[in-house]
Amino acid sequence: MQSPPIKVGPWGGSKGSPFDITKPFERLESVSIQFGSVINSFGFTYVDAIGQKHTVGPVDGDGRGELTTVSEL
Repeated sequence: MQSPPIKVGPWGGSKGSPFDITKPFERLESVSIQFGSVINSFGFTYVDAIGQKHTVGPVDGDGRGELTTVSEL
């Protein structure tokens, strides 16, 4: 038996803007991370229970650094 999802968040730090996932999700499709010496920003794409894609982010950051996207999760 699969457990139901739990609500966690909103996310964001004292120097960033809070954000949250507003639609229940079925699966994570991709994650993007922009980084230099530290993680600068991130974003992700997920598919909801009725098959629609939603993209969150990129969250915060100043646009500098290398962008890497992982799409085979």
